[in-house]
Amino acid sequence: MLFEKNVPKKEEDYNVNHPFRILVVEDDPDMRDILALFIKKYGYELCGVAESGEDAIRLMKTTSPDVVFIDYLLKGSMDGVELAQYINKEVHIPFIYITAYSDHHVIERVIHTCPSAFILKPFKGEEIRVAVEIIINQLSQKKRHQIKT
Repeated sequence: MLFEKNVPKKEEDYNVNHPFRILVVEDDPDMRDILALFIKKYGYELCGVAESGEDAIRLMKTTSPDVVFIDYLLKGSMDGVELAQYINKEVHIPFIYITAYSDHHVIERVIHTCPSAFILKPFKGEEIRVAVEIIINQLSQKKRHQIKT
């Protein structure tokens, strides 16, 4: 697998004492700053920021994020859904959409990518924390189940 280092190898990879690594893919610099502030406030590690899907793919190869926050509209040739499809096919890590768009067409496109969460802008910092904590719990449960079997 191309991103084998992103696949957790041991249970402690998703321990709350382990800084959970988050990559932010957002084309708006102000929104990137706000997300970075909340990520750090809640004790997670901001492992990178990108404004395009192409930049995000390059960063995923070097930063090994645990989760990716994805805006729907991005700079470059990829949109957020195309990046999510790439993550599903090649990287196999959770991702969260953070977007201002929620019309029928958008929801129909994003739902098929199976995001871990969908957060509408404007959002509260607590929404970020809750979404990440749910992912951490799901990954911990999954690892515990794999260890038992």
